[in-house]
Amino acid sequence: MSAKLAAKNAAAKFRRAGVHLHELDRRLHSFQKRHPYKAIRQHKPGLSYVQFDFHHAADPPLSIGAVLGDFIQDLRGSLNYLIFELSLLDPKVPQEALDRVEFPIFAEDRPAAIESRISHIPEDAKHIIKAMQPHHKGDGAKAEPLWLLHEMATLDRHCFIPVAGHQYRTGVIGQPGQEVILSGFFQAGEVMMRLPIAHDEELQQPFEGRVAFVATLEPRRWIAIDGLHQMHYMVGNEILPQFNRFFAKKIERGWERVRNASQ
Repeated sequence: MSAKLAAKNAAAKFRRAGVHLHELDRRLHSFQKRHPYKAIRQHKPGLSYVQFDFHHAADPPLSIGAVLGDFIQDLRGSLNYLIFELSLLDPKVPQEALDRVEFPIFAEDRPAAIESRISHIPEDAKHIIKAMQPHHKGDGAKAEPLWLLHEMATLDRHCFIPVAGHQYRTGVIGQPGQEVILSGFFQAGEVMMRLPIAHDEELQQPFEGRVAFVATLEPRRWIAIDGLHQMHYMVGNEILPQFNRFFAKKIERGWERVRNASQ
């Protein structure tokens, strides 16, 4: 659940992102029910151990990538809508300036570029936006959820965000500290790894796996459904509500000006 949001258009876009996220949850659950991964026990003559081959048995359907893109674009769009609505608070904002507004997200300190995207919003609002920029995290900037949102939105405008079976977990019964984690791109039918164990040992069941998505290409970073939920929470509870205090009835006058200009 998100906090109450005063920027009406940004709030509507954010809620639509939530609809897509719910649909993504549903489709991922349906895919997982197909058991798209398996562990096959192999008996090798002459060996003192049993070999398990881990297979990625099915690729996620393209529809999952399409729904993911809808979620990312609406979530990113809610931040852009916020800047548009904040810009309308300036009674002198020119129409051509409204065509260029955008919520800036930078992993490097680029004050001029940031200012150019928010030049007509209240000064206090500018301070809030500048303070939350990923570049403040230094070397960790490109791992920040806000930067991942920006990168995924950029990638989705050109192609499907790559979807892959990313992380699989299993372990040996009776040895809780012995866990195997496999990460990376796996295509259907591919043997991901071979794990030898003693004849009297068994793997934990079920063999757990999850679908994950490429968040950034360089460096390669992954995000799974829990990370997308955290991203959604961040926008709805930690970013948008900070700007509630800027909105009052005068924004309606700003919208009236936009409607008149479009006629």
